Amino acid sequence: YDLLYNKDEHLFARDLNYVIKNNGNDRYEANGKKIFWSRGNGWVMGGLVRILKELPANYPERPFYEKLYKEMAAKIKSLQQADGLWRASLLDPDSYPGGEVSGSGFFCYALAWGINNGLLEKDAYLPAVEKAWIALNTCVNHEGRIGWVQPIGADPRKDFNADSWEVYGTGAFLLAGSEVIKIEPVQTQIAQPTPTNQQTKFLYLSGTGTDDAVMWDFYCTAGRNSGKWAQIPVPSNWEFHGFGKFTYGHDRERLNESGMYSYRFEVPNDWKTKDVHIVFDGSMTDTEVKINGKSAGAMHQGAYYRFRYDISKLLKYGRENVLEVTVHKSSSNASVEAAERYADFWVFGGIFRPVWLEALPQQHIKRVAIDAQMNGRFNMDVFLGNKVSKSEVVAQLKTIDGAPYGDPIRQNIDKTDSIRLTGLFSNPALWSSEFPNRYKVEVSLVKEGKIQHHITETVGFRTVELRPGDGFYVNNVKVKFKGVNRHVHWPTSGRAVNRNISLNDALLIKEMNM
Repeated sequence: YDLLYNKDEHLFARDLNYVIKNNGNDRYEANGKKIFWSRGNGWVMGGLVRILKELPANYPERPFYEKLYKEMAAKIKSLQQADGLWRASLLDPDSYPGGEVSGSGFFCYALAWGINNGLLEKDAYLPAVEKAWIALNTCVNHEGRIGWVQPIGADPRKDFNADSWEVYGTGAFLLAGSEVIKIEPVQTQIAQPTPTNQQTKFLYLSGTGTDDAVMWDFYCTAGRNSGKWAQIPVPSNWEFHGFGKFTYGHDRERLNESGMYSYRFEVPNDWKTKDVHIVFDGSMTDTEVKINGKSAGAMHQGAYYRFRYDISKLLKYGRENVLEVTVHKSSSNASVEAAERYADFWVFGGIFRPVWLEALPQQHIKRVAIDAQMNGRFNMDVFLGNKVSKSEVVAQLKTIDGAPYGDPIRQNIDKTDSIRLTGLFSNPALWSSEFPNRYKVEVSLVKEGKIQHHITETVGFRTVELRPGDGFYVNNVKVKFKGVNRHVHWPTSGRAVNRNISLNDALLIKEMNM
């Protein structure tokens, strides 16, 4: 202890060769930090657990060992990497490859033991243990062999990989499992969200499709019925309502058409405290947006994907607002123009998909990206609107009819705009095209026990692979593709459609066994 323990870093040097003596021969990592070996400190943490298990509660020196254990536990927890593992060299993770399993296994074991025996606070350390245990399981191959174990050596090394196995790596893994299995599940009740406060609110300014379109004021700059204000249904393509000129992709003679839209709307007064976005699901093609005479943001280019603007500071709450949209049928972006306007199909103009407002809490979940594998591994990246401080993200998987499936996954967050949640679920019903089993995942942003924002996504567990020289596999089953290119086009409305049209197209394709 006196020779090897660094009281500033709360870590042990491997031996005297790694103790800083300031004699010109000291060793440092590439980033200039001191060298502290993961597995070496893992042996110490595991050893401290074994000592504390044997020492009587009234043993005079027990407080010394408890203090040392807690100091090291706090430091080790702070050095855990995003994937749940620790690197071979603790203070220079960037210089080493994937996580090192033997050190990580010992750390997981020691932290879990501390929770089970009341030396570590469960709320503070359980997320680290859960994250480590899930990550350790990903290092077990299909034969049950545990990889990513650094070979025998006197210092942190880089020459190991997923096939590197050593008996002490397996031992550390089994020790970790022996304590993780004893941890009592957290019984914290999560408040249920109410539609009035925690869920995203929506206000449609247009229809959801051509069958419930909303009339907006409209002015076309060239072609039929141009040069005067009229009205047009939104969503739609203006050519189908008597404006502009029908143009095909290969036509050389074109009009320089633009459509100017105007629509008046009100937003509730209680939206003042929220982030309010206007969302366009699709507009052909260059689109400029103003709210109450002020630009909502840079011109959007590209017809076929969704775009949005934060208009919170432009709105008049509880009063009338004016939305003005200018849509240019041609794009000033050469790449967009070539891809969308000169291909082998009809070229239309207009707001052809829905437009709506979203009101969210100022700290909210922007979106999630989910990877749910056939072996039950669950990874979810959560992207947050604005940096969130001193909060928690909680995800609960449920069956499609609403029954909880497995324990909640939770992760503390502070001053960050994205995190990853990881979980492991036992024997999930798998998704395939023949048997599309699905689950719901409810994601909540929680602060001081209260839900700030809540969203629900639908997900299926499946592993998709493209095997070079072989083919495409879903859940280890080879899949042959037969398909048809659907351009989302209807004879009487162009690119603007509705749910029934899309459903009928899908049923027709399915009827042809595609």
